[in-house]
Amino acid sequence: MAALAGLASWLPSPFGEVRQVQAGGKRLPGEPALRLVLERACANCHSNETTWPWYSHVAPASWLLEQDVSEGRKFLNFSRWPDYGPEGQSQLSAVASSQVQAGAMPPTRYLALHPEARLSQAEKDQLVAWFNRQSNQVPPARKRNSGKGIQRKENHMKRSVLFGLFIAAAAVIGLRFTQTSAQAAGGPVYTADGQLKPPTGYRKWVFIGAPLTPNGLNGGKAGFPEFHNVYVEDKNLTAYQKTGEFPEGTVIVKELLLLRKGNHPDGSADTASGRGFGEGEFNGMDVTVKESQRYANTNKWGFYNFGHHALPYEATAKLASKQECAACHIAGAAKTDMTWVDFYPVLRGKN
Repeated sequence: MAALAGLASWLPSPFGEVRQVQAGGKRLPGEPALRLVLERACANCHSNETTWPWYSHVAPASWLLEQDVSEGRKFLNFSRWPDYGPEGQSQLSAVASSQVQAGAMPPTRYLALHPEARLSQAEKDQLVAWFNRQSNQVPPARKRNSGKGIQRKENHMKRSVLFGLFIAAAAVIGLRFTQTSAQAAGGPVYTADGQLKPPTGYRKWVFIGAPLTPNGLNGGKAGFPEFHNVYVEDKNLTAYQKTGEFPEGTVIVKELLLLRKGNHPDGSADTASGRGFGEGEFNGMDVTVKESQRYANTNKWGFYNFGHHALPYEATAKLASKQECAACHIAGAAKTDMTWVDFYPVLRGKN
């Protein structure tokens, strides 16, 4: 399956070189609060500021994404908003307002993979109010002359929706294929409601270290008393060693192991090589995932807890709140891509 995914990634896209569009240009329109909503819910398909996730590199899922971006930019590209002029802005705003009010934008199939783009009712009202203001900037007489243009854009949107329904079955097949390939390659895999599935095969990844702060050395009240066995894929470790940054889609696994039962009050044990601490049974797993857009509010990383208990771990995990995990990493490890490199010598020097 992984070999097929690799082969598919080289197949030409039927939608052209949509990724070749230069990012940047004019910023998104509207006041700062509105731009934040547009950036989170609209910009991926309706601007030149597309963030391509890891699964956008595996066909046929990549083709579906490229089709969405290509069609989205053709209909409305916020990076070119000033270029449309008052009449064009008015026409586009009228259609966009109706689509947002109807719940057609963002599309349901987009939200399945991007739950962070879901609009609250207050955000919908904010967008609709702005679109309506843009629509009303053209006098009524000129609007009547623009009716055909509006109808063409509505028809275009309807065709896009119908096309989306037509390829829904293919999307499911492609998504399942992509998820299987991603899981085989160590990438993150999510459920339809945005929960993370546990990585597989991670004990065969690169083992980068095992920090330990036992109860015996912390008055019996250590915050993290277990061994923390940390794993990362070789390709992502190599990238970090070269650049000081982990690539998009990086998954880091921290598996917890209880201390081996000792015969001293501090939990240590006498062994053939001397007195010390050894690993006992598996006792939980935490996972961090790097996806810049999905986790923009926590410095590009998402944090998940699959349970702090013996095997088996939880089947899925919800995203932890900022205060649960990310805040500590932001405060102490933001400069090293949210990773505590002091505990891992292989991350402290570039190879």
